[in-house]
Amino acid sequence: MRLMAAPVFRIEPLAPRVYGLVGEVDLEGDRHLRWAVRVEAAKPGDIVLNLQELTFVGSMGIAARLRLASRLRGELILSNPMDNVRRTLHPVGLLRRTDRGLGYKPLTFMDIVREISATEMAPSIAREALDVLTEAVPRERYDVLQLIVSELVTNCVRHAALKPDDRVLVRVRLIEAKVRIEVEDCGPGFPGGKRRNVPADAEGGRGLYIVQEVADRWGVESDGSTVVWAELSLAA
Repeated sequence: MRLMAAPVFRIEPLAPRVYGLVGEVDLEGDRHLRWAVRVEAAKPGDIVLNLQELTFVGSMGIAARLRLASRLRGELILSNPMDNVRRTLHPVGLLRRTDRGLGYKPLTFMDIVREISATEMAPSIAREALDVLTEAVPRERYDVLQLIVSELVTNCVRHAALKPDDRVLVRVRLIEAKVRIEVEDCGPGFPGGKRRNVPADAEGGRGLYIVQEVADRWGVESDGSTVVWAELSLAA
């Protein structure tokens, strides 16, 4: 059995009060980011986070950025984000939007099912399960697909009162020009249901806010177990 590698994240000092973020910031990376700059946050002046080598940021990474900014005696400046990171940060008002035309090639049917332990590693493992789609899905849509899967799994792990030995079922089904993502079992207390407006600076619910912004549709179904789902068109 192949062991899942730990997600890679590190923060590198590049210059006085300038740090480079490398790898992924999600449920686990959030803790490392806050720990790394805790001393600098207490000093006056701006801090620059260079995102040039940051490959993924989820809602927990955004939350970390907002918490750091609230403690600074200056500005927290984000620079040089990759395109997929830029698209994640735009819906919550942290970067201006940049639009590009999206190419699309019709897909054949594919059904991906993974059962994952409800731990902090779950979002990263769920994203890794999408690797088989990298050659089939347009790059921009693949980034959005990764984001939706990561946010739904993160919300499930954080809000469903699951234990680490509980399991989360992730299913990604592609049929021609559409992909449907389902995450089960998120428990009866999952904060889903009808859409709601979530402020960009709110501490909770930001993951579902992002899903609401980037998915075509999303919702919750309960019938013995709870399934949180989202649908995404792959057409330009």
